[in-house]
Amino acid sequence: NPALRTLEHDLRQAMSPNTALKLRQRRGNTLKDFVHVAGPFGVTHFLLLSTTERSHYLRVARVPHGPTLVYRIKEWSSCADVSASQQRYRAPASAFGTAPLLVMANFGQSEHMTLAAAVFQSMFPSINARTVRLPDCRRVVLLNYDEDSQTLSLRHFSISASPTGVSKSVKAVLKRNFPDLGHLQDVSEFVAQAGYGSESEGEEAQERRVVLAHDYGGRGNLEANQSSVKLHEIGPRLDLELVKIEEGFCQGAVLYHGYIQRTPEEVLALEAAKQEKEALRESRRKQQEENVRKKEVLQRQKAATKEKRAEEKAKRKRAEDREKARGEAEEDNEAWYER
Repeated sequence: NPALRTLEHDLRQAMSPNTALKLRQRRGNTLKDFVHVAGPFGVTHFLLLSTTERSHYLRVARVPHGPTLVYRIKEWSSCADVSASQQRYRAPASAFGTAPLLVMANFGQSEHMTLAAAVFQSMFPSINARTVRLPDCRRVVLLNYDEDSQTLSLRHFSISASPTGVSKSVKAVLKRNFPDLGHLQDVSEFVAQAGYGSESEGEEAQERRVVLAHDYGGRGNLEANQSSVKLHEIGPRLDLELVKIEEGFCQGAVLYHGYIQRTPEEVLALEAAKQEKEALRESRRKQQEENVRKKEVLQRQKAATKEKRAEEKAKRKRAEDREKARGEAEEDNEAWYER
């Protein structure tokens, strides 16, 4: 599906740099092929996109033993769609050099949402607030769960900071937008002609102002200075509905299902059927191994018999050669005596 390929590219970009941006899949590849190479390459999670006639699906699987979260994609927008809806789209290439921060909200205390939260948390590097460097905090992935609609929203933002407490004119100089000062008598007139603040710096701007612990990207964002932090949506946008949670890696017992609710008796019956199936599979495997062992023994016996026959044939051949050589020697002796 071409649309899913666009979403695949956007998800890889969102997970940068801890992802395989240039991974290519061939027709002959299976899921086991990727699982086998996951360990040597340090891969911990798979994001699997699939489509059916009804909808698109996203599976979040932990390698190698699960669990697997199966989500139905209710709505989604690519990075290109988000960019087209904004006047100033901000996604600098330098922001993708470090992993994004993860912010989770309203996941609740239910067992299936607690498990989903643990899976998502393990996908992103842990952060130590005492040692983290501000220049490494360039992006944010927001996961918000709406319990009423049972929808998980995924949003992806870039982070920017700009110094506060200075006029628009000084900000323009900091951004290297040098104005024309020819009509002014003194530089103080330029600083004073534009007041402090702007229409976007109201009461909400006070909540965005922070004192920087380190120097941050952008001119004027120096340590111990006050700056205003803003988020700029990059994309993609995803609205997901949890369908089920599987115990293993894309298989195993269903720990949670969003549509099917089973009674304890049904669960026990399914577990018994699963154990019976596993026992039958195990017996078949043992029978196959026994057949293989018998076949190997028979092949060794045939090889030994063949080797024994070859040795006996070689002995007979050597005996015949010695007898022939003896006869020829006797004939030579008789001929010599006659002469």
